[in-house]
Amino acid sequence: YSVWYKNLWNLEKKTEKISKAAGFTRAGTGMEVNPAYNLFEEDSFSFSSLIIMILFVILAGYLIIYNIFNISVKTDIRAYGLLKNVGTTGKQLKKIVRMQAWRLSAIGIPIGLLCGYLAGLCMAPSLNADAAISAQTGKTAQTVVSANPLIFLAAILLTLLTVYLSSLQACKMVERVSPVEALRLAEGEQSHRKIKKNTSVTWWGMAVQNVLRNWKKGLIVMLSMVVVNCIVMLVQGYDFDSYRKVLLASDFQLDQMTGSLLNTNFNGITPEIKEILDECPDSAKTGYVYYSEETHKMEPELLKTWEAFADKYEKNWNDYEKQVWEETKASNTVSVHFLGISESVFDKLEWRGEKCSWDTFKSGNYVLVDYGDKYAEHPVSYYQTGDIFQMDYKNGNQKDYEVIGEALMPYALDYPYADCIYITVLVPEEEYIIQTGNESAMYAAIDAKKGEDKQIKEYIDKNILKENGMINVFSVLDMKESFQRYVSKYYMIGSFLVVILAFIGIMNFFNTTATSVISRKKELALLEVVGMTKKQISKMLVAEGFLYLGGAFVIAVLLIVFGAKQILVNTLGTAFFFRLHLTIVPCVLMIPILVGIAYVIPKYQFEKMSRESVVERIRKE
Repeated sequence: YSVWYKNLWNLEKKTEKISKAAGFTRAGTGMEVNPAYNLFEEDSFSFSSLIIMILFVILAGYLIIYNIFNISVKTDIRAYGLLKNVGTTGKQLKKIVRMQAWRLSAIGIPIGLLCGYLAGLCMAPSLNADAAISAQTGKTAQTVVSANPLIFLAAILLTLLTVYLSSLQACKMVERVSPVEALRLAEGEQSHRKIKKNTSVTWWGMAVQNVLRNWKKGLIVMLSMVVVNCIVMLVQGYDFDSYRKVLLASDFQLDQMTGSLLNTNFNGITPEIKEILDECPDSAKTGYVYYSEETHKMEPELLKTWEAFADKYEKNWNDYEKQVWEETKASNTVSVHFLGISESVFDKLEWRGEKCSWDTFKSGNYVLVDYGDKYAEHPVSYYQTGDIFQMDYKNGNQKDYEVIGEALMPYALDYPYADCIYITVLVPEEEYIIQTGNESAMYAAIDAKKGEDKQIKEYIDKNILKENGMINVFSVLDMKESFQRYVSKYYMIGSFLVVILAFIGIMNFFNTTATSVISRKKELALLEVVGMTKKQISKMLVAEGFLYLGGAFVIAVLLIVFGAKQILVNTLGTAFFFRLHLTIVPCVLMIPILVGIAYVIPKYQFEKMSRESVVERIRKE
């Protein structure tokens, strides 16, 4: 039964409401939201990731435009002052700057929209690659790029807003500037100060003083370094081993499970299939997990444990879970996920406390029990090592076992469906078959010999899938492809942002360095008048650039070391397989280019300026 809503708001709440109205209360039943709408999941592209990346793009645009307008206004500030001197009002000057912004937008926005659409056509297949293969048919789905006019309208409005915000400072500067102040700004911010001949002040001291007065010039360089470094750490943080450890416990896993408990097959790996798998020449280890559902009469201690657990979490349970708990208390029996495991699966268990040996466990006189809420500070223990566990099988068999330890099954090999009140009990494979009579396994887990993954895949395709197409095969090969599809969008977007923001930081430093020399033409000429040599002035200008760069680098590294983890883990790095690897390599890689700019540009601009005599430079100003 399918329902089409009028809109896509609150899908979960709407669906839950309809399910309750239709009377669905049993586990595994009810209506579900179409998975195509599940865009923002923990292991997918999180909502916060999308927001942060949009903000990065907006920041990039803002910094570029802000930088251009600021330099443009400072370059023409003398002309604005003269216009004001002949009667132009501040509002008219502001309107001139704003008209420049809108005219540039009229040219740039159409070109940007076209480039953006073409970029979307090229990038969309990669960005949607992890969702492009149908889990049911295995066929590649078609990626459709939308050309909805609303998208273009939103892009236009966002760009105009960015341009408006970026030009505010420039508009404010020309609106408030007076003719005298314009002349002072054109001559340089420091030229109005009286420069005295003082042999105690060195070129190095003057460089430090200038940097301290204008320390804000290094902020955008620092910000670019931090953002670039964070994006690189984000892209490098997705760890395949962590991804695989949760979703695949071995190189290959076979089963006949489905997405629904109602029609799954817990005995899909038959003795015939097991025999074929055991004969695979390229496997290092092959193990099996067997499952049957049993019930267990709760001892007083176990009942107390569950009551304490219910007191803590019952307020978060839904009606069905509360009903199951009431039935469990009334019958004093708990559901048991009874699992038989082979040696290779035993080696993959997650232990709490001391690990026992397989040789002891395989005797058949012992059981392992799981422990609840393993991520809690004090996980729940259902049984202690040395307790006696009495198993009453459905077929009438009964046996007392000693609890030899506590261990959890790997997530990928455990009972895969939601359940609320249960315990998991593990016994050796041989003991399970003797007591239950069931020789068909729920899972087969195969670890390949080194470099033999493809051979095992071919063996399974040839000997098993041709005979039984209902078998699900999960392999490390497919998982690698899936993982690469997932991270490719981060690589693509991350690389784009790294290039743009690194370019912004470098160009801003370039422009700041160049304009710093040009705008101080008269001041530098006066320094020569009072006795500083051209060599000393050149050293001073280079030293200023190095100080700006060094300060930006140090602050950027401190922010990365002490703040990047909190920023990334709580925003973009929410996937369960994200592992932050602290690095400052991107910052270090930007340094050679910035050092080159800090050294070459001041020297070049000053040498170019020095072709005129000191008198000519002072007179022209």
